[in-house]
Amino acid sequence: MNKTLRHLTPPPGIILLLCLLVSLAIQARAQAAPPIPESDNRYKADILVIVGHPDDDIEVAAYLAKAIEQLHKQVAFVYTTRGNSGEIFAGRESQKESL
Repeated sequence: MNKTLRHLTPPPGIILLLCLLVSLAIQARAQAAPPIPESDNRYKADILVIVGHPDDDIEVAAYLAKAIEQLHKQVAFVYTTRGNSGEIFAGRESQKESL
């Protein structure tokens, strides 16, 4: 019986190689990127308007009205400032007092 068990056990190198392959397969599966979700139509825009101030979009308002009403386009706006004359994100601009 001892002789039969010796024939059934693989050499230690094969066991080590199998363990390495299994751990690599598990690690590769864990690092796989999740599937890309389907796009959401709520976040799609046909026309993107980028302007400096909130009131600058008036210059293209007639074109946008036509595009929305007649061509059924979706429009998104990006305003690069708040349009409140001189205030910056960190606080008000300061001037050095002259001596």
